[in-house]
Amino acid sequence: MAVPRLPWVPEALARGNTLRQPACVHWTGPSARRWLARQRANDSHIIGVELVGGAIALGDLPAARRRTVAVLGHEHSGIPS
Repeated sequence: MAVPRLPWVPEALARGNTLRQPACVHWTGPSARRWLARQRANDSHIIGVELVGGAIALGDLPAARRRTVAVLGHEHSGIPS
């Protein structure tokens, strides 16, 4: 999971991390774009998860065969272009 570095994030993760594994958080930095570029450069597959018309349903995606990063946008504004 990648999360932004905002003042309320550590407390929210402590309360809502149902995986109970601190290692599930891989990024807490100022630039998601830079982090994603590094993941892509290291051969990770990047997918965006968004509820929009024309999107491929998650259930219709083939199983990941390599490291895959799923990007979820803000609940109100989605994923920036």
